[in-house]
Amino acid sequence: MTPPTILDRKEMNTRLFPYISIFITAQHILQYLAESAPDRIQDLLNNGNIYLYLSRLNRKATIAVENQIEQWKKTETDYLLAIKNKDFMLQVGLFENMKARAEELIFPAIVYA
Repeated sequence: MTPPTILDRKEMNTRLFPYISIFITAQHILQYLAESAPDRIQDLLNNGNIYLYLSRLNRKATIAVENQIEQWKKTETDYLLAIKNKDFMLQVGLFENMKARAEELIFPAIVYA
C-alpha cells in the first residue's frame, strides 16, 4: 500500500474539505504547506489529521476576525454615528468594510504564521 501523496490544485478544489469556507480556503493553506513545509503536509495526510488541522485553523481565524470587528464597532466613529442616526444601510456597509479589513489583516497572520 502506497502512502498518500500531496494533492494537486484540482484535487484540493474539488475533493478536499469543501465545507471550510469563511475566508480561509483549503486551497490556500494546502498550497502554502506544500511549498513551505512538504513534510508537515505529508504527516498530516498520513496521520489523517488534515481535516482537524484545517478546522482548527478556520475556527481560530473566525474568532480573531469576530473579535477585531467587535473592537472596531466600539471605536469607529462613522459606525457609531450610523447607529445613532439609525442609518441601517450605512451600518451594514461599514460592517462589511470592517469584516473585509479584518479578514485581510488576520488571514495572512494566521495561515502563514
